[in-house]
Amino acid sequence: MEIQIYLFLAVSGAYLIKSLTGFGNTLIINSLLSIVKENRFITPVDLLLGLPANIYMAWKDREAIDVKIVAPLSIMVLAGNIPGILLLNMGGDKQLKTILGAVLVLLAIEMYVRKPRLSEAQGSKVNGPAIYMVGIISGVLMGLFGIGALLAAFIGRQTGSRSNYRGNLCFVFVIDNLFRLVMYCINGLINLKILAVSLSLLPAVAIGMFFGRKIDSKISDKAVKNAVIALLFISGIVYIVKNRVGII
Repeated sequence: MEIQIYLFLAVSGAYLIKSLTGFGNTLIINSLLSIVKENRFITPVDLLLGLPANIYMAWKDREAIDVKIVAPLSIMVLAGNIPGILLLNMGGDKQLKTILGAVLVLLAIEMYVRKPRLSEAQGSKVNGPAIYMVGIISGVLMGLFGIGALLAAFIGRQTGSRSNYRGNLCFVFVIDNLFRLVMYCINGLINLKILAVSLSLLPAVAIGMFFGRKIDSKISDKAVKNAVIALLFISGIVYIVKNRVGII
């Protein structure tokens, strides 16, 4: 009973953050649930919780979705998912999370110091080679850990307003989630216990997103961008410290 309450509160907080930034739920859930559960349990549960949340957020901001961004990213993410899922079946890779942590810290610093351009409202020009590389790497990370922070950082550079950012990000997440759902089932990573836990935590997702939307309507785009940068930085530090030092 105490563990269930702990899981409920952790998931509520995770999805409050997701409703504001478009991601971050996996960081919080991984950090808090890893105390009591293993990665093979956490990642499938987070997938089952994240799918309906991503569908809702992508639909809400559907008019802001840019096919030139989401189409190539979705294809590359799916390609990267396959080796990521195979690695999940064999166990986690701390070295990979450490490298991801360093990348996220650098991205957060770069986003913070980068001066806005006149075209900032429309976002950056899509870089062909970068979009394929980021898509593949993000697919591996999401297949293995469910981590979408690298993808979030990249899309944040390509889009302007928060609706544009969240719509594109969550659309790619939906494609990833649907593919991983099928692959996880095929590989035996989702069972009745995981389904039962996930269903019991869906109200926590709804509560977190409800309060997140209430807060979201009262804050500016700049505040949301700063929250994204902070979350990227904190994510990076957590991954580095947890996987190199092992104290979190």
